[in-house]
Amino acid sequence: MSGPLQAKKGNAFANTILYAELCAQLEIDAEFINIPKQCIIAFYSSDWDDTEVYPNPQEYIQFYVEGTTGHAFSQKDLDQYFLRSNIEPKNMYYKKLSNIRIIKKLLIEFSKCFQSPTLQYKQKDLNDLADLLD
Repeated sequence: MSGPLQAKKGNAFANTILYAELCAQLEIDAEFINIPKQCIIAFYSSDWDDTEVYPNPQEYIQFYVEGTTGHAFSQKDLDQYFLRSNIEPKNMYYKKLSNIRIIKKLLIEFSKCFQSPTLQYKQKDLNDLADLLD
């Protein structure tokens, strides 16, 4: 597990999953969240309850970690990303992704590796498999 994380190489989703699993093993309250075009783990405060609906869930997040580089950043940094990318921040972005949603995103990302004409059948198969997870 340390090899890909130390080298900071590999698929962004796979690396983020490794970070999330490491946090789970260490009993750290960190979750894979759905920031558009990013692989982010949010580290929640101890009073966070993922069964509750909060008007501003980002207020319970202490910091974020980007899955490919392992860089930590703040809410202010994330707000700047939204501004630069012309993305309207939504509360749903700060909610934990289900395991099924994580697997679906991983399959879609993996399918992008097969874009050559001779391998496009693999891309289609992976995308079809991802579609079954809806």
